[in-house]
Amino acid sequence: MTVTLPDDTMSMSKLRELVEAIERSSLTEVIPMNQLTFFHDENSNREPSLSINRKAYSLTAHSRDQLVNFLKIPRGFYTGISLGVREALINALLTEGKDYWQIQFLKPSKIRGVLSSKVDLFDYTVPLDGLEQVVEDRGLLLECDTVYFDGLEIQLRVLLQDKIMIGNDSYRQGIHIQYSDIGYCDTIVAPVLYRQSSSTGLICLDLQSSLLKQKSLASAKKSIRSIFRDLLTNLEQELTLVKVLRHLKESEAPQDIRRKDGIRELSSILKGLPESFVLCMKAEIENGLDLAIGSKLDTSSQPIYHYINLLMNVSKQLPWKYRTRMEANITDYILQNCKPEGFN
Repeated sequence: MTVTLPDDTMSMSKLRELVEAIERSSLTEVIPMNQLTFFHDENSNREPSLSINRKAYSLTAHSRDQLVNFLKIPRGFYTGISLGVREALINALLTEGKDYWQIQFLKPSKIRGVLSSKVDLFDYTVPLDGLEQVVEDRGLLLECDTVYFDGLEIQLRVLLQDKIMIGNDSYRQGIHIQYSDIGYCDTIVAPVLYRQSSSTGLICLDLQSSLLKQKSLASAKKSIRSIFRDLLTNLEQELTLVKVLRHLKESEAPQDIRRKDGIRELSSILKGLPESFVLCMKAEIENGLDLAIGSKLDTSSQPIYHYINLLMNVSKQLPWKYRTRMEANITDYILQNCKPEGFN
C-alpha cells in the first residue's frame, strides 16, 4: 500500500467537523415494512427500488441484500426469478409484515441501508472520542491525511505528528480506522508504521493485523479507550523492533547462527504463545531454516539477520495479541544475544 501525503494534512478538529458532516448527510427514518413498495425503476436502468410515501428511492447492492435477507428469500432464488415475479413476491411479504425497519437514506434519493428497528445506531465520532482521550493523556499530537466515505463505510488514517528518524529513513506511526454503521464491513482498528524513504510518499510497512476486528462498533464503545491505549503501546514496540533490526543489519561484525542454536532459542522466542501455535510455528520455522541454510546439519549456519526475518514473517501469521508478544520476545532476544552496535 503506497500513499502520498497532501501538502496540508487535516487537524483532528477539522477531521471531527468532516465526520460530523458525513453523519449529517445520512438520514434515518423508522418505517413500517407494510408501507414499503418494491419495484424496478424503468427510469434508472430497472434498478431495484423502494417507494416510500409515493417517492422512489434506489437501493444499493448492499441495502437490496439486506432487504432480501430480512424477508428470508434465498439469494439464488431471488436472482433466478423474473423481475415481475420478484416484485410480486417481495411486495406480498412486505404487505404481510408487522415489523418496523430503520431506513438509512443517502441524499438525495438513495437507500444505503435497511436495518432492524432494534439496532442501536451509533455516533460516527465514537472512535474519535476514544482516540482523542488517549492521546491527550499521553501528550501526543495527531493529524489526519485520509478520509474515505462512499455511503457504505468510512475509512480514516490518523498519523502521529512526530517523525522519527532511523538511519536515513523517516518513520511515522499511524492508525487505520474502518467502520460502517449499516453492517457493510467489519469494524477495524489497526496500528500501522510508515516509512518515508523518498519524496514519493509514505510506504505502509504493515496492515495485516487488527487490534479490533468485529462486526459492529456499538459493542466496543465501553472498551474503545483501552483499545487505542494498547494500540499506541504496540506501535512503540513495533518502532523499537525496527530500530533494533536496522542496527543489527548494519552491524560491522555480522553474526551467524547455527541451525541447532536457532532451534534451541525458539523456546524463548515463542514464550507465552498457546501450545497449539507453538507446535505449528516450531515446525514452520525449522522448515524455513532448512530452506535458508540448504542443509539439515546442525552445524550449518546463516546470518542471524536472516533468522530474525524468518521469525518476523512467521509472527505476521498470528492474531494481533500473540503477534505482539512474539515480536517483544524477538526484540528481547536480539538485545540480549546480539547487542546491536550503536543501539540505545
